[in-house]
Amino acid sequence: MYSYKMKGIDLTKSTCEKDLGVILSLDLKPEKHIGLVVRKASNTLWLLSQSLRYLDNHSKISAYTSYVRPQLEYATVIWSPYLKKDIDRIERVQKRLVKGLQGFRNLPTHLNNARTKLNIGRTELNIVRTQMSIARTQLNIIRTQLNIIRNQLNVVRNQLNIIKTELNVIRTQLNIIRSQLNIVITQLIIIRTQLNIIRTQLNVVRTQLKII
Repeated sequence: MYSYKMKGIDLTKSTCEKDLGVILSLDLKPEKHIGLVVRKASNTLWLLSQSLRYLDNHSKISAYTSYVRPQLEYATVIWSPYLKKDIDRIERVQKRLVKGLQGFRNLPTHLNNARTKLNIGRTELNIVRTQMSIARTQLNIIRTQLNIIRNQLNVVRNQLNIIKTELNVIRTQLNIIRSQLNIVITQLIIIRTQLNIIRTQLNVVRTQLKII
């Protein structure tokens, strides 16, 4: 790694940085960020489980959805997990919530679906990631098409410039031809005038000869 300096002092090297709440590492793996997110979410879940110990399951699920789940879903487009170990670490948080629900297996049908609703988050994250990938691909295609159109426009412009230049050359040649035609016409007029003068002189000479 290149060593950067400021005023002769080596700057401290960092293997990871936090930007807008997301930890970015040199290898671009989300492992460190997932560890931080899981710790925060686990701490928040523990506080909720202690504070809401005597509330019903619906209130606990609402609290989880409001306070814990946003921590797990923040900026997932950037750090979305793709390794099984990272996915399992995130899922353990919601499994702890399920274990804390009273009589979860004996709840009515609409509460039995809570596990499914909590798992929807993972599916939604995958859908968002897929949509983002499709959108990026489409943007790249559009950019490529725009570049092709720009190149075609440049080719057309160059061809138009060439045509304009050729037209100017043709106009210049036509002007030259017109000038030459004018010169020829002028010369013809002069020749005709001279012929008329010669004819007049011939007539005068004939008249003088007759007189003689």
